[in-house]
Amino acid sequence: MSDEGLHMHISGRDLDRAAVAVQEFQLSENGVSYRKEQVESAISRWLALRIDRMADDLDDVLTTPSLPEFREFNQILVAEAAEAHSPMVQEDPSAVEQATEADVFSGRRAYSPERLAAMIRYFAAHGKEMYRTKLNKLLFYADLRFYTQNGVGISGATYVNLPYGPVADGVTTLFDDLVAAGEVSIIEEIEGSGRFAADADAVDLGPLSSDEIRELYAVLERYGDLTTKEIVDLSHEEMAYKYTRPGEPIAYEYGKFLKQ
Repeated sequence: MSDEGLHMHISGRDLDRAAVAVQEFQLSENGVSYRKEQVESAISRWLALRIDRMADDLDDVLTTPSLPEFREFNQILVAEAAEAHSPMVQEDPSAVEQATEADVFSGRRAYSPERLAAMIRYFAAHGKEMYRTKLNKLLFYADLRFYTQNGVGISGATYVNLPYGPVADGVTTLFDDLVAAGEVSIIEEIEGSGRFAADADAVDLGPLSSDEIRELYAVLERYGDLTTKEIVDLSHEEMAYKYTRPGEPIAYEYGKFLKQ
């Protein structure tokens, strides 16, 4: 790789700072005074060698999930894809805000606790064995699946990599609020994990479009019969979970790679 090519990626200020540091070190430690242009040339040649050696292993580095370089690259790759993804035209165009970098983690929609609450009410009313942990995974699958098909999520929630799988940020408070308001009921609680239920005839789905409700139905058809353990195990095998670190937000673009 030529010095000119390297300088396209290394700013003159960074190169200058490194050259001065090397000059000072060599003079104080070895008593040798190198001209600045000599040091800069040596740095450029050294970097070229490092890049050439890295290029030899590039295919392995970028396809080995256990490596931190892979995870960093994969986050960049997902973000690149998200930036190129055009949001769909909505029934209510005002519901989709101007795209920002944060959209990769919010499904290109402003967070709506009302929408997320409607999703919870639907699953509580129509699902089986709706323990909190299982319900959290259904929300995750519904949002990412809908985003992949339509270019925008349902709730705008940010999902985070937690020990039992992806969980919408702030959803615990929302669960508590829905129970307190009597919109969903806890009919069984085992070791802190409540089983939720709601009256299917009275459940309010007002914020959701017919397409979004159909997606919730499809998610129950696909995942609703899984036990809590089965859906947790499945979520742990998703690229969305495997390729993000604990506590990190999950990009909606991973929805393209959900297991079928």
